[in-house]
Amino acid sequence: PYGNLDCADAQGACDTADVSICRAIVESVRGSRVCFCVKRNGAAVMLFGVARRALLGDEHVVWALASEEIERAPFVFLRHCRRVVERLNEVFPVMVNFVGVWNEQSLRWLRWCGFRVLDARRIGIHGEWFYPVIKRRV
Repeated sequence: PYGNLDCADAQGACDTADVSICRAIVESVRGSRVCFCVKRNGAAVMLFGVARRALLGDEHVVWALASEEIERAPFVFLRHCRRVVERLNEVFPVMVNFVGVWNEQSLRWLRWCGFRVLDARRIGIHGEWFYPVIKRRV
Protein backbone atom coordinates (compact mmCIF):
# COMPACT_ATOMS: atom_id res chain seq x y z
CA PRO A 1 0.00 0.00 0.00
CA TYR A 2 2.99 2.37 0.30
CA GLY A 3 4.59 1.99 -3.11
CA ASN A 4 8.10 0.59 -2.98
CA LEU A 5 8.80 1.46 0.65
CA ASP A 6 9.68 -1.29 3.07
CA CYS A 7 6.85 -1.43 5.60
CA ALA A 8 9.21 -1.99 8.54
CA ASP A 9 11.23 1.12 7.65
CA ALA A 10 8.12 3.19 7.06
CA GLN A 11 6.46 2.01 10.26
CA GLY A 12 9.47 2.98 12.33
CA ALA A 13 9.39 6.43 10.79
CA CYS A 14 5.81 6.88 12.00
CA ASP A 15 5.58 5.11 15.37
CA THR A 16 7.51 7.68 17.38
CA ALA A 17 5.33 10.62 16.37
CA ASP A 18 2.01 9.01 15.29
CA VAL A 19 2.06 10.55 11.81
CA SER A 20 1.16 9.10 8.43
CA ILE A 21 3.86 7.43 6.36
CA CYS A 22 3.66 10.10 3.66
CA ARG A 23 4.01 12.87 6.22
CA ALA A 24 6.97 11.11 7.87
CA ILE A 25 8.74 10.88 4.50
CA VAL A 26 8.06 14.50 3.57
CA GLU A 27 9.21 15.74 6.99
CA SER A 28 12.35 13.58 6.85
CA VAL A 29 13.32 14.95 3.45
CA ARG A 30 12.38 18.54 4.31
CA GLY A 31 14.30 18.47 7.60
CA SER A 32 17.48 16.99 6.18
CA ARG A 33 20.77 18.80 5.78
CA VAL A 34 21.56 16.31 3.01
CA CYS A 35 19.24 13.89 1.26
CA PHE A 36 19.92 11.24 -1.36
CA CYS A 37 17.95 8.96 -3.65
CA VAL A 38 19.40 5.60 -4.72
CA LYS A 39 18.09 4.45 -8.09
CA ARG A 40 18.19 1.10 -9.84
CA ASN A 41 17.15 0.88 -13.47
CA GLY A 42 15.76 4.41 -13.22
CA ALA A 43 13.49 3.69 -10.25
CA ALA A 44 14.01 4.96 -6.69
CA VAL A 45 14.90 2.08 -4.38
CA MET A 46 16.07 4.04 -1.34
CA LEU A 47 15.84 7.50 0.21
CA PHE A 48 18.25 8.47 2.96
CA GLY A 49 19.52 11.56 4.63
CA VAL A 50 20.91 13.29 7.68
CA ALA A 51 18.91 15.84 9.69
CA ARG A 52 19.96 18.16 12.51
CA ARG A 53 18.78 16.78 15.86
CA ALA A 54 18.95 20.04 17.78
CA LEU A 55 20.24 23.56 17.29
CA LEU A 56 23.01 22.97 19.82
CA GLY A 57 25.29 19.97 19.95
CA ASP A 58 26.79 17.78 17.28
CA GLU A 59 24.21 14.98 16.98
CA HIS A 60 22.48 14.42 13.67
CA VAL A 61 19.71 11.98 12.81
CA VAL A 62 20.52 9.59 9.99
CA TRP A 63 17.47 8.02 8.36
CA ALA A 64 16.71 5.68 5.47
CA LEU A 65 13.68 4.22 3.75
CA ALA A 66 14.29 1.41 1.27
CA SER A 67 12.24 -0.73 -1.07
CA GLU A 68 12.51 -4.48 -1.40
CA GLU A 69 14.15 -3.79 -4.77
CA ILE A 70 17.38 -2.87 -2.95
CA GLU A 71 17.74 -6.58 -2.11
CA ARG A 72 18.02 -7.48 -5.81
CA ALA A 73 21.56 -6.07 -5.91
CA PRO A 74 22.76 -6.60 -2.33
CA PHE A 75 26.49 -6.87 -3.06
CA VAL A 76 26.61 -3.65 -5.07
CA PHE A 77 24.63 -1.85 -2.39
CA LEU A 78 26.68 -3.21 0.52
CA ARG A 79 29.97 -2.53 -1.25
CA HIS A 80 29.15 1.18 -1.57
CA CYS A 81 27.02 1.98 1.48
CA ARG A 82 29.73 1.58 4.09
CA ARG A 83 31.92 4.10 2.24
CA VAL A 84 29.00 6.55 1.91
CA VAL A 85 28.23 6.29 5.63
CA GLU A 86 31.90 6.90 6.48
CA ARG A 87 31.92 10.05 4.32
CA LEU A 88 28.72 11.28 5.96
CA ASN A 89 30.31 10.63 9.36
CA GLU A 90 33.25 12.88 8.39
CA VAL A 91 30.78 15.76 8.01
CA PHE A 92 28.36 14.73 10.77
CA PRO A 93 30.52 13.52 13.71
CA VAL A 94 27.69 11.91 15.70
CA MET A 95 24.85 10.19 13.82
CA VAL A 96 21.94 8.72 15.77
CA ASN A 97 18.45 7.31 15.40
CA PHE A 98 16.06 4.72 16.80
CA VAL A 99 15.18 1.47 15.02
CA GLY A 100 12.18 -0.70 15.83
CA VAL A 101 13.14 -3.96 17.53
CA TRP A 102 11.20 -5.82 14.80
CA ASN A 103 13.34 -4.35 12.00
CA GLU A 104 16.07 -7.00 11.83
CA GLN A 105 17.22 -6.13 8.31
CA SER A 106 17.82 -2.47 9.15
CA LEU A 107 19.66 -3.44 12.33
CA ARG A 108 21.99 -5.77 10.35
CA TRP A 109 22.64 -3.01 7.82
CA LEU A 110 23.38 -0.43 10.52
CA ARG A 111 25.84 -2.78 12.23
CA TRP A 112 27.49 -3.43 8.83
CA CYS A 113 27.90 0.33 8.44
CA GLY A 114 29.57 0.65 11.85
CA PHE A 115 26.67 1.80 14.05
CA ARG A 116 26.49 0.64 17.65
CA VAL A 117 23.10 -0.73 18.65
CA LEU A 118 22.30 0.11 22.28
CA ASP A 119 19.79 -1.49 24.68
CA ALA A 120 16.16 -1.29 23.57
CA ARG A 121 13.81 1.13 25.27
CA ARG A 122 10.24 2.31 24.94
CA ILE A 123 9.80 5.61 23.11
CA GLY A 124 7.12 7.51 21.26
CA ILE A 125 3.54 8.17 22.11
CA HIS A 126 2.60 4.46 21.97
CA GLY A 127 5.57 3.21 23.99
CA GLU A 128 6.91 0.94 21.23
CA TRP A 129 10.29 -0.77 21.71
CA PHE A 130 13.19 0.74 19.76
CA TYR A 131 16.96 0.32 19.75
CA PRO A 132 18.96 3.55 19.88
CA VAL A 133 21.76 3.45 17.28
CA ILE A 134 24.82 5.68 17.15
CA LYS A 135 27.91 6.16 15.01
CA ARG A 136 30.67 8.46 16.21
CA ARG A 137 33.45 9.71 13.99
CA VAL A 138 36.71 8.02 14.87
